[in-house]
Amino acid sequence: MLKNKIYTPADLYSDFVPNLPLRDSIVSDERVGDVVYNEVYFNGRATDEGRVLIYGILARHDDGKKHNAILIIPDYESGMDINVVNLYVKLGYDVLMFDYKGESDDVENYTHYPSQIKYANLKYAGRHLDYADISAKETCWYEWCCVARYAVSFLRSRLETNKIGVLGIKNGADIMWHLISCDTRITCAVGLFGAGWRAYKGIAKYGDAEEFYVDDERIRYLAGVDPHVYAPFCKCPVALFASTNSAKFDADRAHDTIRRVNVKSSVDSFFCLSPRMTEAININCTRNIELFFGIYLNGQRIQKLREPTVFISVEGEAVSISVEADAVHKPRNVEIYVCENQVCPEKRNWVLLDEVTKTGEGSFVADYSLVNGGGMIFAIAVVEYRNGL
Repeated sequence: MLKNKIYTPADLYSDFVPNLPLRDSIVSDERVGDVVYNEVYFNGRATDEGRVLIYGILARHDDGKKHNAILIIPDYESGMDINVVNLYVKLGYDVLMFDYKGESDDVENYTHYPSQIKYANLKYAGRHLDYADISAKETCWYEWCCVARYAVSFLRSRLETNKIGVLGIKNGADIMWHLISCDTRITCAVGLFGAGWRAYKGIAKYGDAEEFYVDDERIRYLAGVDPHVYAPFCKCPVALFASTNSAKFDADRAHDTIRRVNVKSSVDSFFCLSPRMTEAININCTRNIELFFGIYLNGQRIQKLREPTVFISVEGEAVSISVEADAVHKPRNVEIYVCENQVCPEKRNWVLLDEVTKTGEGSFVADYSLVNGGGMIFAIAVVEYRNGL
């Protein structure tokens, strides 16, 4: 391996095939109705010092039928959560949630990494988390995506598994972008919050930040590690859900990532914001996630929607904000939010406009009077359609 090599999404995983024997074992077994819960271990990639040993929680329906599966990549701060598993078990899916952050003081079971890649354990990550001092392959993200690919292999090895969807939560969503760019076995994917741009942490998209310094290390990280660069290479329909005011995950950058998906492909993409929320999404987004998986995993017949467009016109202190929505699918409710002169997304005080007037089948307009004398104006529209999206 060449040190200091610049890897890209096209070649970082090109020589990695997750097809070694899994040698899975069951740690615990519990049945609740027709659902069997197993704590499992299975092997991951090989190193010179042995193989990664991956820990996960598998919930499967033992009813003699094939079920579509959801692979959950949890947030490395929140960790494994059986309540999230149960959300999708109740919807009829088999579910596998796996650990990737490794050694931890507060849990008994976790993924074990050989000492050669000790940094794949979050507690020992150091600069391997947000820097590519040697190459993209000597980072946490490379190891964590390799774990995720073996988790897909584990699901595929089970005869009862049909299609596989991925749910990446916060930092786990950053791994999701890597995964869906290099693994064709995924049918669709949903990301919550995580959208990359880690190298730009604290730099507002519309701010007057100091010049972003790019040295050789930053080039290696930006080219082959930062998750947003994988969006144009994703091979399946993807939806991204975020809040407008998260301090950890930038809503402006999230929108940039999802807009990259269709740059060179015809992959379906979907974006939904939860206005005025911080580290959680609202019930509308939760329902949209269910519908998204229903469409792409279960074949529900809901056609893809055209993304709404927002236009802003200003005359003096009078502002007019118009929205063009997908008229074919009959929008039944439109909310328009406005914020003045706040380039930092987490600090925006979004004002919900009281009166939105329908001017056509898919056309809506609302008026707003400037409060702070103008400058930079931000506006978002949330459109609800009759089909539930």
